[in-house]
Amino acid sequence: MLRLRALIPARGGSKRIPKKNIALLDGKPLLQYTWEAAERSGIFEEVVVSTEDKEIEEVARGLGATVLPRPEHLSTDAARVLDVANHYLDLINEDVDFLFILLPTSPLRTEKDIIDVFNILRRESDIDGVTAVTPMPFSPIYALSRDDRGFIKPVYPEEITKKTQFAPQYYVDNGSIYAYRPAVIRKYTYFTERVIGYVMPFIRSIDIDKPEDLELAEAIIRYLKAEGRI
Repeated sequence: MLRLRALIPARGGSKRIPKKNIALLDGKPLLQYTWEAAERSGIFEEVVVSTEDKEIEEVARGLGATVLPRPEHLSTDAARVLDVANHYLDLINEDVDFLFILLPTSPLRTEKDIIDVFNILRRESDIDGVTAVTPMPFSPIYALSRDDRGFIKPVYPEEITKKTQFAPQYYVDNGSIYAYRPAVIRKYTYFTERVIGYVMPFIRSIDIDKPEDLELAEAIIRYLKAEGRI
């Protein structure tokens, strides 16, 4: 049986949305969505919230989460999520097969998504990890550049005339689930030659970064409730 742990990085110093990780979405703090999905998946030995912020810590403890106090040097704008993950691995002595990194800014990721990633890890024994991705709405072959006067030109002129049905499908990391072996996290990368992309639809791939992202997530939740899907 795979030994799995989950880390929820929840820094307090967001600029565009103050205290973004506990901003309310449909009456619940963002952090709660990720915590509940992780807990409901039932696959983790431990789910830990890493934060330096007292208010976020209070919310996390109110949910029943284990809180890992984050050192000051990992609480700046320059600190990366992988720095935080390595800090956690140092504390647990890498005593885990895979570490899941679950960002609170992806509130519409579900426990089923987490379990689906777990099933990939069980099935594919020779991989380094899994990253959640979502299809790009437009293929990059249709990209245009725009100069100072506003004139546009194709970035890939030899490709842009292709009909959309013949254009290759590309994907983007949606920020919701990273599940990696400790040795890969130690390399400070999300991408090796043996990382599988777990495809999620756009409707569950919202990444809360700006106030309008919260508005979009609210609209999606209203839609899903009206459809009886949540």
